[in-house]
Amino acid sequence: MDKKALSLYVSTIIWVVTSVFSIATAGIIENTDNDSFIDNATGLEWMDFGINNGQSFDYVSSQLVAGGIYKGWQLATENQVYEMWANAFLGLDSSYENPDFYGVGQLKVVDGKKADGSIFSPIFSAIGFNTIIDPFLADTKISKGLFEGQNGLSYVEAKERVGMYNNWLDDDISQIIENNNNEMFREIGDVQYSTMLVKVLQVTEPSTFIIFSLGLIAIGGRRFNRGI
Repeated sequence: MDKKALSLYVSTIIWVVTSVFSIATAGIIENTDNDSFIDNATGLEWMDFGINNGQSFDYVSSQLVAGGIYKGWQLATENQVYEMWANAFLGLDSSYENPDFYGVGQLKVVDGKKADGSIFSPIFSAIGFNTIIDPFLADTKISKGLFEGQNGLSYVEAKERVGMYNNWLDDDISQIIENNNNEMFREIGDVQYSTMLVKVLQVTEPSTFIIFSLGLIAIGGRRFNRGI
């Protein structure tokens, strides 16, 4: 094998290893142009906040069937919500992080960096928001997502403080709250609340990708042994 062919072979091996590692460790929240965002760690596509807010949980559920406005989407399970929210907000070097603040898996994270800007901003930008409230002349973007929890209708919550004054005044917060005090939203819509909906993406399984890549390496190795 000449130097050019050997260099190509080695580069292929490096590319395979790097690609496999990237697949195994990808956990970023990725924005799309389809009113949705993707958790690359799980391969689930999530409906943006602000799409079905103001509609009751029961109404959204009724629109998942053929002919419904949310056909193709599914109600997110408790496990899916817990995993996505943890992937999105844990391990970001926030000023406060507790993965079990309200109970096992019920995280709370706080960004107290204030004037330095929010460490959550890229995530907030990707997932969208339901509404903006202005309690003390300082805007706060609110995202609350309903899901069926252990104790009834529960929700995730993200609060983004907007503007320099509000950044100094309060922290940005993300949390999961499991309780049974949200049953009213089964039949009543609220502009601050969305219903969490997901789709399963059709992606190449890492194992399939690895097998295919190793096959290419094996073919290259045979050529190397033959001195071609």
